[in-house]
Amino acid sequence: MATLPAMLKRGRHLIRLVGCCATMGVLALGSSLGLAQTNFYTLATNGPASNRMAIVFLAEGYTTNQTNLFLNKCTNAMNALVGAEPFQEFQSFFNFYALFVPSVEFGSDRPQIGQTRNTYFNSQYQIENGSAGYITIPTNSTGQGKVDGLLASYLPTNQFRFRLPVMLVNEPENGGSGGQTCIVAAYLSLGTYLLHELAHSFAGLGDEYDDSVGLTDASSFGEEPNTTQQTNRNLIKWNAWISTNTPVPTPDDPTNASVVGLFEGAHYSPTNWYRPKASCRMRYVLSGFEYCEVCRETLVKTFYSKVRAIDAASPANSALTLATTQAVTFNVSLLQPFTHALSVQWQTNGINVLGATNTTFMFDPASVTNGTYSLRAIVHDDTAWVRNDPAGLLFSTNSWNVTVAVPQLWLESSQALGGGQFRFTVRGSGVTNFSIKASTNLTGWSSISTNALGGGQFNFTNGGLTNIPQRFYRAVSPPQ
Repeated sequence: MATLPAMLKRGRHLIRLVGCCATMGVLALGSSLGLAQTNFYTLATNGPASNRMAIVFLAEGYTTNQTNLFLNKCTNAMNALVGAEPFQEFQSFFNFYALFVPSVEFGSDRPQIGQTRNTYFNSQYQIENGSAGYITIPTNSTGQGKVDGLLASYLPTNQFRFRLPVMLVNEPENGGSGGQTCIVAAYLSLGTYLLHELAHSFAGLGDEYDDSVGLTDASSFGEEPNTTQQTNRNLIKWNAWISTNTPVPTPDDPTNASVVGLFEGAHYSPTNWYRPKASCRMRYVLSGFEYCEVCRETLVKTFYSKVRAIDAASPANSALTLATTQAVTFNVSLLQPFTHALSVQWQTNGINVLGATNTTFMFDPASVTNGTYSLRAIVHDDTAWVRNDPAGLLFSTNSWNVTVAVPQLWLESSQALGGGQFRFTVRGSGVTNFSIKASTNLTGWSSISTNALGGGQFNFTNGGLTNIPQRFYRAVSPPQ
């Protein structure tokens, strides 16, 4: 359907909701907005709301005794979503919820036939081009304002990283629209319409139809990620997907049915507007076509623009001071896709650590000198579904500043003085008092003196020694 001016088949028979929970305890509150009682349901969760995208189904045109009908439609919609790529591969990135506010009457207003319905969000259904319906809600407080109020009350932004409202309308005909709120008729083709309209609302993808929708003036619409007026191959935004032997513009004939190119007819115009592929879910809503490679890439990049590939990191403190030689374990917990793993590379001071590609990294203060080190875990999704990521959306980084301040002592500048005497210098950092110990065999050690560094050093001179063929010295802190 058409996008508003302000404005998901490689299906598998097995649909799996990673870590999901069944419909569970409902939170029922009398609306603080002066509305009917609202029921809030958690349908499925895959991780913390602080790093997941929340899909929130809203009931429109469902009466008080139709709660179960609405929840069944929510389940159908959720399964349709996670049953289609790329949502299936990245299903762990999503949590699903539902908000039920009853309407007095079912359905939507239909001004074209003089039908009015008393519904909560004041939806309106209009037939366009004699076929599918175009469903909208008012942009003011009687429609979108109510959506915003419910989200603020039940999914506040300080707890939920990203929220996408999807309104399921109790209509006996197919239809919908993509805008600030994705709207879909909960009818026979609920799943296919949802996948199309959600791509508008969620990723800003455009319609690839080449005819006017009648109800929307598209002349002022700008280019979307999947539409363009550009015909210079080097300047086409999806050029990374076009093979060098594919002609540009690309003839829309059977020989090019499976290639990515530049096909004329998109953006509600048969000429001068182009799309990436002959067939795509964004061109044919009810055909069963998958998203083309360019639309799928856009969706995947949108996923990573909303959440981080790193769910958690430890230590939690990003600035640490290490005052002992005990090794410290650093770790990142990853938000993994369904069937492929993310890659990890650890760096110190901006240089890759050879072989450090696991989620855990050991930092050994004893192996470095005192100072400050930048430690970084870089996580990347190497999926072949994305070829063009100039903003680096598929990269996530967690950084720590590690200051090594391990007490250190060393001996230097030994000098023979004659008469059985000699001198050496003790230097150190992070140390004040220390003992000098001596041994003739490196096994038994005896303390000679306890001293203090002054200005970071101490000069030690031994007394005259006789009948001792050799003697070893060391400095120990704290004194022993």
